[in-house]
Amino acid sequence: IPCANDLLHSEWMATDAGYADRMEAQNEIIAHATQKLWDKRAAGELSKSGTGTKVYTIPVVVHIIHHPDSSIGKITNIPNSQVTAAIAHLNEGFKNAGVYDLATGEDIDIEFCLATTNPTGNSTTGITRYGSTVFTYLDFPVNDSIMKYTTGWNRSDYLNIWLPQTIADVQNNVYSYAGYAPPAGWHGTNRDGVVMRQDYFGSSSDNSKVLIHE
Repeated sequence: IPCANDLLHSEWMATDAGYADRMEAQNEIIAHATQKLWDKRAAGELSKSGTGTKVYTIPVVVHIIHHPDSSIGKITNIPNSQVTAAIAHLNEGFKNAGVYDLATGEDIDIEFCLATTNPTGNSTTGITRYGSTVFTYLDFPVNDSIMKYTTGWNRSDYLNIWLPQTIADVQNNVYSYAGYAPPAGWHGTNRDGVVMRQDYFGSSSDNSKVLIHE
């Protein structure tokens, strides 16, 4: 099952004049922060493993994109329990815990939680549902931007995750993408966020590796 990130990156490098500049700026920030981290470790000021003394929590909103006629729990409209399972898997992956506890991994002191407050200040489950035949069967080179613009929450306050039933690149005859996240050049813009196929989101700890990767 391929990841669509490389295709998006190549397309935007070719068509968006500002994209390369944003990529360079983001990469410089990452390089500076990485060097600072290595310097602190070399000086013995910071251990390699997460200490748990300061854990960064990222609020998540999950947009379930379903067929308008599909009720909750049916084929294109997954239940809340699958969403909470995916967030649990995501946290285990970032903590290097559970089935994701590899000898070479580390706890990086980042956790994710479903948002409890929406952009207008009202309480929320952190799960939205949007009925659309166009977005449910997503042709992402054509409809990625309009789907995110129509349904997304403020990218500076939330990690947005969209869950269509299928992800395809119709023009290039590819119908089996599992998910994608935009490269660094789109961070903070309306294109920011993760898109995952529903059957790779919380359906099993193995399938959720795609989410952890993105």
